[in-house]
Amino acid sequence: MDAKAATQDAVLGRLAGWVAGAGLETWPAAAVERARLFLLDTLGCAIAGLGHPAVGPVRGLLAGLGAHPAASVIGRADRAPATSAVLVNGACVRALDLNDFYWSLAGGGGHPSDNIPVALAVAEERGLGGKAALAAILAGYEVYCRLADLMDTASPWDHVGASGLAGAAMAGRLMGLPPDRLAHALALGATYAHPLAALRKGGISQAKAVSNALVAVQGMLGALLAEGGLTGPLAALEGPQGLPATLMPGADLATLVPAPGDAPRILDVAVKIFPCIGTGQSAVAAAIELRRRLGDRGRLRSLLALLPDAPVVRVQSQPGYRRPQDRETADHSFYFLIAAALVDGELTPRQFAGDRWNDPEILRIMDAITVRPEPLARGLSGFPARLVAELHDGGRIEIDVADPPGSPAAPADAATVIRKFQDCVAGALPDARAAEVVEMVLGLERLASLEPLMAILRGARAPDAQGAQPA
Repeated sequence: MDAKAATQDAVLGRLAGWVAGAGLETWPAAAVERARLFLLDTLGCAIAGLGHPAVGPVRGLLAGLGAHPAASVIGRADRAPATSAVLVNGACVRALDLNDFYWSLAGGGGHPSDNIPVALAVAEERGLGGKAALAAILAGYEVYCRLADLMDTASPWDHVGASGLAGAAMAGRLMGLPPDRLAHALALGATYAHPLAALRKGGISQAKAVSNALVAVQGMLGALLAEGGLTGPLAALEGPQGLPATLMPGADLATLVPAPGDAPRILDVAVKIFPCIGTGQSAVAAAIELRRRLGDRGRLRSLLALLPDAPVVRVQSQPGYRRPQDRETADHSFYFLIAAALVDGELTPRQFAGDRWNDPEILRIMDAITVRPEPLARGLSGFPARLVAELHDGGRIEIDVADPPGSPAAPADAATVIRKFQDCVAGALPDARAAEVVEMVLGLERLASLEPLMAILRGARAPDAQGAQPA
């Protein structure tokens, strides 16, 4: 029995057939529009992250990772092997925790745009245009989100494992792999992509910024190996030692394959407005509104932050997060995020400059905060927050944010994404070049080649935390 026959009745085979057939014309206009906006948003996040400390060591690897320069590295004049470009560009996308967020049906989260560097690198290497890249992005979002919906949030594995399957799907589609070869690519991508959940627990290291990039490269390598004839374990999904045994016990694997009439998952993905953990977006929005209503912060006696009773809240309401000691932990600390937003009336990369978590005023506010998990209703729209401020004069202010800006219930429009992109690239690209990127991305299907877009991205420079170019 050949590989195609062996997989034709399996979920893996059906998923491979769907990915291979998911051309751009199969997607509704609303989904295609969201794909363009998420691409623009992701490029802005990547350029903003060029100067992050975690990106430097990854860029330093380029010289030793081989020849065949075929894909662009953002902020670097010369090209690199496609896998190397995915590794560096993926680290830039994730570094500031500013790219998109998907709140899964399983109660976890994830960032499907982490895999957009795969689509850009493979499309550029293969000489493909914007239409092919958009179709791959849409397929990658669908596969990522559907797998995230099934993953056990209490497992010892991190959610970026979903990108092994998504990266293989995006790369394999752009390579034009037929369904039987694509099934092996998916099997290989799924098999080698299981980072430990320790990435996101306790004092968070810089490895978090690189985690998805490494997994996406594994998925891409799976597609390349399958293209060359390597077979993968076709029981990677349904076999007794497959994904259900580790990431998603008892999951209905049939839901990995979209059914006719299903709404595209990309419509359920949020644009992040603030550079922090996705589950902190509502809390930050609430803190900014509290600052407006409070006026003098000296009036504040105590602040209770009520957040949904979920594993992430139970972990990050622990005392260790009250005193973050680095940027990676700070952007996951509800205490710091609320305090910084309350003091400054905003949360941007500027709030993380200069070890701001040690600022006396920030420390005072963090000491006044209690984070408490509550049975608040939540869904795909976002992660709600309620702030209850008790004042020295006996007064009380309550702020409720059910759906943060950028969430599926309050989606960011094109103007909002363009403003965010412009903020991200200020000091890194001249205004005229930034405007060219916006025009090209919003009309991506018209690009016969990605080269004009990638040429501008190669010329980007790393902005400092204030958005100004360092000396």
